[in-house]
Amino acid sequence: IVALNTGTSPLQQIVSMTSGSATAFTSYTTSQTKNCADGGDIAVVNGAFTATLEPSSITTFVSK
Repeated sequence: IVALNTGTSPLQQIVSMTSGSATAFTSYTTSQTKNCADGGDIAVVNGAFTATLEPSSITTFVSK
């Protein structure tokens, strides 16, 4: 999953999945201050997870 935040403020993003068996995602963010920085794991609970997208950033979520 690839998410963009073109705004100037952090953005809370909820990602919901209708099917699949992912139990977690690892996030990688590139922004004005980060270059593909590992943001750690985010657990999937009841088929969804919430992530904070940094301002002016692109974040890639890789399933585990």
